[in-house]
Amino acid sequence: MKQHKMKVRKYTYRVAIPMNIDAESLVQELNIESRLTQKTVKNKIVRVISRLTRTHRNSRYFYHDNHIRICSKELQKILNRDYEKVLNLLKTEGIIENGKDYLPGDRCSKYRLKHKCQYVKYKYKTITIRQKEIESKTKLLDSYFNDKITIKSDDIYPKLIKFYSEIEKQLKTPKQLKVLKNWIGMMLLLIEDIDKNEFWKSRSASNKRYNSSITNISKKFRGYLKYDNQQLIQVDVKSSQVYVLASLLNHQFFKQKGDYSFYRLTKDLIDKKTRKEIMLYMFSSLMFAQFSGKPIGEISPDTKDHEEFKKFRDAPFSEDFYFHIYHLENNSFPSSEERGAIKSGIMYLLFQDLYAHRKNVESVKLFKRIYPFVNRCLERLLSDMGKRNFALFLQRAESYLVLDCIVPEFHRLCPEAPIFTIHDSILTTQKYKDQLYDVMNTVLTERTGIKPGLTVENIKEIDFTQESYVIEMVNRIIKDSKPSRYKELKNSILKNCIEKAEEFISEWNVTSNHISNDKKDMEES
Repeated sequence: MKQHKMKVRKYTYRVAIPMNIDAESLVQELNIESRLTQKTVKNKIVRVISRLTRTHRNSRYFYHDNHIRICSKELQKILNRDYEKVLNLLKTEGIIENGKDYLPGDRCSKYRLKHKCQYVKYKYKTITIRQKEIESKTKLLDSYFNDKITIKSDDIYPKLIKFYSEIEKQLKTPKQLKVLKNWIGMMLLLIEDIDKNEFWKSRSASNKRYNSSITNISKKFRGYLKYDNQQLIQVDVKSSQVYVLASLLNHQFFKQKGDYSFYRLTKDLIDKKTRKEIMLYMFSSLMFAQFSGKPIGEISPDTKDHEEFKKFRDAPFSEDFYFHIYHLENNSFPSSEERGAIKSGIMYLLFQDLYAHRKNVESVKLFKRIYPFVNRCLERLLSDMGKRNFALFLQRAESYLVLDCIVPEFHRLCPEAPIFTIHDSILTTQKYKDQLYDVMNTVLTERTGIKPGLTVENIKEIDFTQESYVIEMVNRIIKDSKPSRYKELKNSILKNCIEKAEEFISEWNVTSNHISNDKKDMEES
């Protein structure tokens, strides 16, 4: 039988390298004679270093200590037969170091650049690699990042400088000013990427979400994006995290091993023992008896699902879940402020494992009264998995539904329609609004058994210099500048972003009226 050889093609990569790293010198340490092999290995080294370099594009995906998780499979794809050689070189030369929480088979390793390489400017370069062609699941989404995407930067810039000026007037410390400039610089660099058609896009190995220049840019600027000179619309899933959770709480999800299953979505998040304990707990006769009020002897061994799971899944997600639980409690509907408070509280319920705090949150107490068994199961999942892994678990479930189910089906029915995703939202042009809505409704209902709530939004240009947006940003900066918060965010403040912001401010002849711009003061803050 004739075997088909996998095609080899050229791929171009845009990489970021700290300016104090000389890849050429690193390669010389390996004593490779062939010039072609030298170039190949140098490009591999550069790709690994770039993966660990914190930039305006990927900053949010790093831990506060500058570590980032990279699975061995990803590194193998980059380095293949030079895997050990390159990693050992980078470690012995003091370029990279490992984190300490690696679990073989269950958790990807953490890596970071050594301190001397973290806090320096980086430069971009383009490299070309010959490698085997591999069909990517995100190939379709990647294809729409082309020169048809434009952003009205000339309309943004005058508003952005006004936005900066109005905020700066209300800040009080160099640290606050630094946080503001970092954000301004990051947005400017992202806008510049789009203007130059130098898009960043990647599917995360941890939460399986598709991240891109569009997911990274502030919501304030999305209305200025165009595709082929057409305005974009987006369709969102209402109460998406709660909706996804409801779809998971059923016997089949926990017992099967398909793509949309507890086993598959937690495969590299938790160990086998923890997974087994959770599954036994969730569907044990003891738990069913405890929450039904019946003796354990009256619980049929054939019982596959708890009645409260069914009650939770039957909630009117197609309308508004937050309205629903408020109405159950108060026999009236909430104001927009009350709904916002419930939504915020439910996020606390899902992602906060500090039980001493949980019990004092009104929305958590409300949820617990309505769904006590679901709440108990959530607490068990948070306890056994940890809040980070539980969050990743829900995000993976959401990503599977959006990226692996909805996107290909929409493309099948509307092959000419552009598709962009922002996690639980999908964007396209006005022309395909109705088709996208119908596909999302049909696919989610069929895949989860629960009818979703969907909202359609025309993404319009907004005047983000309005007072409400200014106040919102000032409050955010003040919060981010508090010692405990700033300690976590400090490593995401990048020299390239600060310098880009200062260059922009200087061009518009804007100067600080009351906060020191002295570089020493800025650095010490």
